[in-house]
Amino acid sequence: MAKGQPERGSDGVAPKRAGKKDSEKTLGRRMKLLSLLPVEKRGRKGVSAAELRDLLAASDYAASTRTIERDLAAMSSDERIWKDLGIALVAYADDEDGRLTLWYHAPKSKALLFHAMSEEDASMLALLDQELKHLLPPSAAQSFLHYLDRARDVLSRPGRRGSTRFKDRIRVIPEGPRRIPPEIDLAHIHEISDALFHEEQVDMVYRAAKNDTVRTYRLHPIGLLRQGMFYYLVAVKDELVACDPQPVQTFRVDRIDTIARRRHDPVSPLLPALDDAIARGVSEVSDGEMLALKLHVRHGEETRWIRNRFTEAPLAADQTISDRPDGSFDVAATVRNSRLLLNLLQSVAHYVDVIEPPALREKLDGFLDQAVALRRNRR
Repeated sequence: MAKGQPERGSDGVAPKRAGKKDSEKTLGRRMKLLSLLPVEKRGRKGVSAAELRDLLAASDYAASTRTIERDLAAMSSDERIWKDLGIALVAYADDEDGRLTLWYHAPKSKALLFHAMSEEDASMLALLDQELKHLLPPSAAQSFLHYLDRARDVLSRPGRRGSTRFKDRIRVIPEGPRRIPPEIDLAHIHEISDALFHEEQVDMVYRAAKNDTVRTYRLHPIGLLRQGMFYYLVAVKDELVACDPQPVQTFRVDRIDTIARRRHDPVSPLLPALDDAIARGVSEVSDGEMLALKLHVRHGEETRWIRNRFTEAPLAADQTISDRPDGSFDVAATVRNSRLLLNLLQSVAHYVDVIEPPALREKLDGFLDQAVALRRNRR
């Protein structure tokens, strides 16, 4: 055959070349197929070519079973275009009918990019938007908004009322009386998130709670923490970063006047992980001291709820509850000395007496004395 001449079949006629329209149709059909295949096996069956044929017909991509089998074979082959896209399909024989081939996305496949969004997926994204969207760095938020638009489209379709209202049935509220949370500058949240994402230091102007003093800090951020209705930046001051251990502090985000990333100034590689900082008591406004706490809870019908509280949510892993002959009981646990612990003991001070340690007992007694004196003066 002369170079440049088209290849001819056995009848001497050159086959028709697929036009642009046919190529676009094939690509569209294959992309739709990828969106219909299940992700991994996860104990459930894959999908047969016949099932995919029916699903495609419902989506205006009508094709024969044989055409779909060829599409699947092509996308699971060693063709570079599919591998570059991260496509990894698995075919296996059905357990009940060995002649039937079932297909699914392998765990390593980038299936999410092609997978059709389900009602469950859309509800999950709507819930994330409701509860966590402020914690995303701006770059990730843009991608999230794209998926959120798809989720809203799925949830807006007829017959999806239950899924649409799912997020309205989930709420996260702080413990204690309902209060109006402070206003937060979302630009500050985004700047912190970006600094955490790029592991960069920040410069911050901060207004302290006790005396409204405004100070400037250079910080090495560790993490962003939400506790109740407040957001906290967890960080180490630059002048203290060489200390061992590093003194970790929290800064309430609503008290930040300005904050800016120090681009290309990386944080210290010696920073503790956020979970380690929390374990050290940073979220409890703690001095880090561990206490051998022992409480005595008086006997009475009204104190049963206190026993339930300590039983259902122990103070520590080593907590013990010991009954006394008179019906009262003792609670012993190794706990961190913190403001949250003191707040807890103050809330039950009319039923509970601190036995150990003496310093904590004196602090609680002082609180009660002040409360009594306040009421006497009011009279």
